[in-house]
Amino acid sequence: MVALRLIRLIESHSEQIARTLATRIRTSPKTTGLQSLPEAELLAGLQELLQHMSEWLLSKTETDVENRYRDIAVRRASRGIALADSCWAIVITKEYLWDFLQKQGFLRN
Repeated sequence: MVALRLIRLIESHSEQIARTLATRIRTSPKTTGLQSLPEAELLAGLQELLQHMSEWLLSKTETDVENRYRDIAVRRASRGIALADSCWAIVITKEYLWDFLQKQGFLRN
């Protein structure tokens, strides 16, 4: 199954991807609110998502995912981080993963 191979590729490069994403999120003008997060916390959250991507995509329910992201939103809101910043971080992540997979030769236009 190609999708599983893509997920495993992301998981196996999760540390490198998380570092790159953390830098992009910290330097984007659309995610300035997330700059208040400690670097280690941002990196740990990204690594947790990427290292367990197959679990999140293949075995978690929609409710599981909803609850996870609601908890993150509540924590960030309590720190004064706008929801828009978190949404932009998701967009940045999606775009970077797409680019990463294209560079690995898995995706075509």
